[in-house]
Amino acid sequence: MSAQGKVFNLNNVADFSGTYVASKAALAVGGGKGDLTMRNGKNVSIHLRSDQEGVAISLGPGGLTVKLK
Repeated sequence: MSAQGKVFNLNNVADFSGTYVASKAALAVGGGKGDLTMRNGKNVSIHLRSDQEGVAISLGPGGLTVKLK
């Protein structure tokens, strides 16, 4: 699977790290396009879009943890 997206409310690169939880998700039935917006505790949002047919973007109950090296 591949997706592309945009990051919002990122004022400091260190704020990108954290656990993101879904704040909005949508999947167009039959269209193959999925949208997912997720936010971390520092109010940084990532909006992802998948254009692959038959792919759903979703997060588990624990969210997604991002760490910068």
